[in-house]
Amino acid sequence: MAHSTARAPNILLPRQARFATAAVPTFSINTEMINDSWGLPPGLKLDDTLRVGFQNFGGFPEFASHFKNASFRQFILQHDFDIFGLAETNLKWCILPAASQFYERIRNTWPKTHTSLAYNRTVPSRDSRKLKGQSEFRQYGGVALLSTTQAAHRVSGSGRDPTGLGRWTWTSYKGRSSVSLKVVAAYRPCLSDGALSTFSQHVNYFHDQDDDRCPRQAFLDDLKKDVSQWIKDGEQVVVMLDANGDVRDGAINQTFDDLGMREVLLEFNSELPATATFSRNHQETPIDGIFATPSVQLQGGGYFAFGEGPGSDHRCLWFDISYQTAFGHSPPPMGTFKARRLTCTDPRIRQRYNDLYRPYVQQHRLDMRSYTLQSSVYGPLSQVQATEFENISSLRAQGMAYATHNCRKLNMGEVDFNPEINTLRKNILAWNLQVRKLQGCRVGSRYLQRTISAADLPQGSTALLLPAHW
Repeated sequence: MAHSTARAPNILLPRQARFATAAVPTFSINTEMINDSWGLPPGLKLDDTLRVGFQNFGGFPEFASHFKNASFRQFILQHDFDIFGLAETNLKWCILPAASQFYERIRNTWPKTHTSLAYNRTVPSRDSRKLKGQSEFRQYGGVALLSTTQAAHRVSGSGRDPTGLGRWTWTSYKGRSSVSLKVVAAYRPCLSDGALSTFSQHVNYFHDQDDDRCPRQAFLDDLKKDVSQWIKDGEQVVVMLDANGDVRDGAINQTFDDLGMREVLLEFNSELPATATFSRNHQETPIDGIFATPSVQLQGGGYFAFGEGPGSDHRCLWFDISYQTAFGHSPPPMGTFKARRLTCTDPRIRQRYNDLYRPYVQQHRLDMRSYTLQSSVYGPLSQVQATEFENISSLRAQGMAYATHNCRKLNMGEVDFNPEINTLRKNILAWNLQVRKLQGCRVGSRYLQRTISAADLPQGSTALLLPAHW
């Protein structure tokens, strides 16, 4: 939920005191700071602000009940994202069971959502009998774009990579008059000789099309063609991508420079040295980026710490822009609606309500007391009669509320909070982060310490040695 503030629009309120650290000079940044959040921290979102995030998710699990889905939802809710893009969903959605579809993983979390998915549709499904330890549902690559609440209500269209390779997906948001914002989530494959890798999938496709381009260059050429047309149509464009290459220079930067777009996070935090967005990159090379047309001006933006987002290997990128920028005006706040338990159109619910309310009336003798009071009134109510009337009315309201609350159970797709399960989840997260750090991956040190403390593990538990099979 956004919060009002009288501060300047480019100032973000801190969520906690630990976020109140100002940008530090280059010479004072050490390794621990580099692994932690970079740029402005995502504090409480201001009113009339659109918050957008992006991360390489590292693959969804096959089942909607997996805890990683809950972590994904909780992260977006906690930081109040309106739009969130994902790279490497790693599933072939068209063959998953209905209960494991993307919608089922976010159902009942927000009042209104819109999703746009893209994955490789050019290859046939694989025979599970021929797979060696590989799920038939697993397909590397793919992207997704989730819009919630305010943004979801302004969706005017969506689409995907026209080749069917699932390299990018987009959603358009319509504002006042001719103002339109198009947000793109994209994934550029890395070089890989794996038979099932995203790169190999694209190589096979282009070979079948008699196209000898490298899939990585073809990605830039084809995306540039689409974005160029969108800009000509007068749309504001934001491209969020895992480029698997340095976004500051080379072919990636040149492609967007030709389109008149710039990397907005590096521009907004130009006083800070660039840092890596992939945990196994120790060269401080950002390979994830957000490019936007000139009219998109940020209120805030940066990177989360390693390990803090729902994915594992990549940082989560985020930025805030005003509704005025995105939609051409500041729309009024949206009201929230709660589901009614008592629906008179369902005879089963009506019967259940009456079965609950009738014993309550009999227990408190509301019918007899009401009849007695009515029979005793011949003029204005006396003080005793007025008191009795108020008592009957209060008891009646309590009985109606009790019967309404219990006449129907709302199946919201969630489970009650369980302290024991929550403790186990915190322990798993803390140990996973420590294992990743011992494997040489970059993990935010302050985030790791907070996780260890939340899991109530001894502070010295970071001094571990990995078994030989790791």
